Amino acid sequence: MKRSSPLPLGSAARRHEPDYALDDGFRIGDRNVRPREGLVESPGGNARVEPRAMAVLLCLAGAAGRVVSRDELVASVWGHAYVTDDALTRCISQLRRALGDDRRRPEFLETIPKRGYRLLAAVSPSGAIPAARAPAVLLVLPFQNLSGRDDDYLADGVTELLIARLSALPPLKVISRTTAMHYRSSARPLPEIAAEVGASHVIEGSVLRSSEQLQVVVQLIETATDTHLWAGSYTRSIGDLLIIENEISQAIAIELHGQLRGGESGTAAAAPALDPATLRDYLKGRYFFARRSDADVRKAISCFESVLSVQPDFAPALAGIAESFILLALYGTEPASTAFEQARATGARALAADPGCAEAHAALAGIAMFHDWDFSTAGEHARRALDLGPGYPMSHLIQGDLRVIRGDFIGAQNALGQALAMDPLNPGLNMNLGDFLMLERRYPEAVTALERALDLFPESAPMRYRLVLALALGGEHARAARELDTLAATADPVRQAEHATIVSGLAAHRDEARAGMKALLRLANERRVSPWAVARACAAAGAVDEAYAWLDRAIDERSSSVIFLAVAPLFDALRDDARFPARLRRIGLA
Repeated sequence: MKRSSPLPLGSAARRHEPDYALDDGFRIGDRNVRPREGLVESPGGNARVEPRAMAVLLCLAGAAGRVVSRDELVASVWGHAYVTDDALTRCISQLRRALGDDRRRPEFLETIPKRGYRLLAAVSPSGAIPAARAPAVLLVLPFQNLSGRDDDYLADGVTELLIARLSALPPLKVISRTTAMHYRSSARPLPEIAAEVGASHVIEGSVLRSSEQLQVVVQLIETATDTHLWAGSYTRSIGDLLIIENEISQAIAIELHGQLRGGESGTAAAAPALDPATLRDYLKGRYFFARRSDADVRKAISCFESVLSVQPDFAPALAGIAESFILLALYGTEPASTAFEQARATGARALAADPGCAEAHAALAGIAMFHDWDFSTAGEHARRALDLGPGYPMSHLIQGDLRVIRGDFIGAQNALGQALAMDPLNPGLNMNLGDFLMLERRYPEAVTALERALDLFPESAPMRYRLVLALALGGEHARAARELDTLAATADPVRQAEHATIVSGLAAHRDEARAGMKALLRLANERRVSPWAVARACAAAGAVDEAYAWLDRAIDERSSSVIFLAVAPLFDALRDDARFPARLRRIGLA
């Protein structure tokens, strides 16, 4: 039998293999597995799987219905190399998340105690799944500016509007702008770019301004065959810029949808009507918001406010301000009550201006969740945001947050996976992945995720502090201290004192931890300090009573992060205390 994968299958597994090449793809129930692409497709969305985990799945699929021992799996996937039990366990956990399976009530992967694992669902050729079940994944590359002058904002505007409109078509999965902009002026081959983000189709184009005329050329390419499926050229007067952008976006959306669905067209969301300078301010706002640092989020607010000074009812800018204030509250750099009330006011204005604004619903979901602790209302807004904007990654992130605070780590990872599938190079989402993995106590994987986030945004202090925390929680105390030292020259003294206390406490350096805690308390007497941050530091230093006192202040202030109390690892030392359940009840997480 022909097999392209270099990863061997165990001899016992081979005796049960089907008479078709698993490497070419196969079904497990209603899941479609594409081994060469590291992809598991399901009705709820797609999930990527690392090569080792996919090799484990291939081995189990080749022996479907039979118990495969841990030794057999290790020998099949890792050969004769020494491998810890944790390596295989992590692969199984990753597969369960990708398949949307529950270890306690498995539909796909069953753990047989002291024996191994068994694939429960039947395996069949991937051709048994109609092709229409797998939605196309589209990447809109940044349009090239061919004008030879400062007209980049025109090209960016066309790109942004097209992404926004195509994202409103539910059958299509569109890679978000943050990731798309990573490939501006890239000389890398198109198939390589498409493979990196999992795109089945790519749109590329150019903008040329000549005197009073503007020409936009667009083409649609199928990446697997490098086939140009469709092309269009549009020339209009520059005085009709807004009309040009609207017409182009609508025409491309209809043509693209027809190409992918056999001529059947859909309805795209209305394009924003902004003059070029205001559109540029909006695009800058989205750019700064995606970078996620405190300073960048404040720049985003300034850009969005510039948009509103020209068009006060522009819903995406209002929603952008709401989301920005939510982030500042989460960072603890603005008092929670003040920041969330700002977010509530602008979010409500956005929804009044455009009831169909997915970003506004996502912002209101965040307010209901992080500040009001009204998880039912948060869920309603999050679901509405997904209905209106299935291509908006933040809607999926909020769904993940709602799941992770209750310990539903599989559901949380699946929701975040949907966001990352649409925006894999978004540094903020990669940072969120690190957060989720820390909450699940998967510290080595959290470190990997945060290192990837820092590769995308090396100067981000919030990401660096999270890396310090993941390393310390994972027992890499010396490396955590070194990473913390890299921030010392430019760091906020409060954050530095908090994390220094945490690193010392987790390393069991009690005297240093107590000294750090005292330094943090002195700072709290001089300036505003997040009570959640002080509570975390006190808990790490072993000061239980002080931790409860500051935790009560955090709850009284409705600090945004307290909703993670039930799963936050830094409070593990408090969980057996009789006082702990009462705090969870105050938050609504009994």
